[in-house]
Order: sequence, then structure tokens, then C-alpha cells
Amino acid sequence: MNVAEQLKMAGMERAAKKYEADLIRAQMVAEVLGHGGALVTSDDVRSAFFDHYQRELKIHNAMGSIFTKDKWELAGFVRSKRPESHARMIRTWRMKGVQKALDATQEAVVQNG
Repeated sequence: MNVAEQLKMAGMERAAKKYEADLIRAQMVAEVLGHGGALVTSDDVRSAFFDHYQRELKIHNAMGSIFTKDKWELAGFVRSKRPESHARMIRTWRMKGVQKALDATQEAVVQNG
């Protein structure tokens, strides 16, 4: 890991500790959204967080810690819908293992008619 990556990881860890309670809440929201194989973005998490908690999700640099690589896999990119994001590209995520389970279920349905 190069110095830039080390600094990025250190910054994410500091932000995660500072905003730990809301980060955990945001991770739970993401998991609910991703259940069943749905693709999830940080925009989706922000919106669902607001719907559930009736306040904005403000965890700053800890946003990068919502989708951890042990639970989520990168599925692609989309443009952010949030006006303040100026349509920048954001990642779409899928919970690990969910797609394989869905594929296996679909295959079983097809085989069993």
C-alpha cells in the first residue's frame, strides 16, 4: 500500500470513529436496501436514512466506510442524483453472496419448472 492509500485509510478510520453511531445506522440501512440483491448507492442510503430517522445523514468522510469490502462488492457506477454532487460518478454496490443465492434459486425454479 502506498503512502496515499495509507493516508486515505487513516482518514476513513478517524471519520468512522468520530461518526460511529450514525455510520452503524447507515450500514444497517444499506443492508436493508441491499437485501435481495438490489444495487445500492450512497445516494440511496442518504435518502432511506432521512426517511427512517427524519434527519440528514452527516458523516462526512465516513461515507466511504458504509460499504465495506467484506460485505459488499462493487457492481458499477452511476451519476449521483443529489444536486450538491453535480452529477459526479458514484459507485453502486451489491451485497456479497446475494447474487449467487439468487442465481441458484432461479436455476432451481427453471429446472423444477
